[in-house]
Amino acid sequence: MTSDGPHSDSGSGRLLPNALIIGVQKASTSWLSARLAQHPDAFVVPGEVHFFDHPNNYAKGPDWYSARFAGAGQSAIRLEKTGAYFWTTCADVPGEPQDKPERIAALLPDARLIVMLRDPVARAYSAWNHVVRGGRVRERGSAPDFFASEIAQEVRAHGILTRGLYHAQLARYLEVFQREQLLVLIQERDVVANPAGGLAKVCRFLGLDPDLTFTALKQADNRFDGTRLGNRLTVPLSGPLHRAAHRFDRYVLSRLPLARLPYPEGDAVTREKLADYYEDDCRNLADLIGPLPETWLGGRFAA
Repeated sequence: MTSDGPHSDSGSGRLLPNALIIGVQKASTSWLSARLAQHPDAFVVPGEVHFFDHPNNYAKGPDWYSARFAGAGQSAIRLEKTGAYFWTTCADVPGEPQDKPERIAALLPDARLIVMLRDPVARAYSAWNHVVRGGRVRERGSAPDFFASEIAQEVRAHGILTRGLYHAQLARYLEVFQREQLLVLIQERDVVANPAGGLAKVCRFLGLDPDLTFTALKQADNRFDGTRLGNRLTVPLSGPLHRAAHRFDRYVLSRLPLARLPYPEGDAVTREKLADYYEDDCRNLADLIGPLPETWLGGRFAA
């Protein structure tokens, strides 16, 4: 990949990304972007930009987006990570755009896209814990049955289940991007078992030197042990007050000797329901990208 990268038009003068980490949520995408930021030939925007999925940001236009990369200089790779870009199975969520692949392709037709996948059952529980810690749903002490009617709206709004339909979402991206533009990684293989090998794979895909020695390979990024008090304070609020309460929990309450939120993994019955829910999609995914880890869906892909 050249340092010029894709622009929406040749005379715009905009400095736009030529690579994106598009998902999935709760699959070590923060870890990946933080490690890539160590590479001397890569410029990685901190945090998440949420340009293609957030209505207010998208309405600001390409010039606003380009300004996020003002510090890129001559970096060969300009990259941002927003795990929600992959989420296209969101037809029943008001305000959540389904046309993220088309939006990206219209502005960045030559971009290289990276997606990190994780056992969708484990991802669903991690996503629930994530929104509890973010004060977006009430803490219940243990992981609920995600198929229960009393939490159906919360599960739907946050994509607890639908973000794990990987084949359906990958197929949407392949409608508008060439297969060689997408790198599909597996968290269990490319982060947990072999982080150095996974990073080398990403570097080769991006045209970066794959022999760089990255540091902090075993460090967990973006983990937040929220408090039960913080959850109770944050859930009823919205807008700036919600964000302020969440920051208060993250940077003040979590440093005090208060009861922490648990990380429940769910009961066997619900995990079996989840495996049933994802099985067909995962088998289609395996047909597309090759064998999945034997541990996925409670061992349903074991030889």
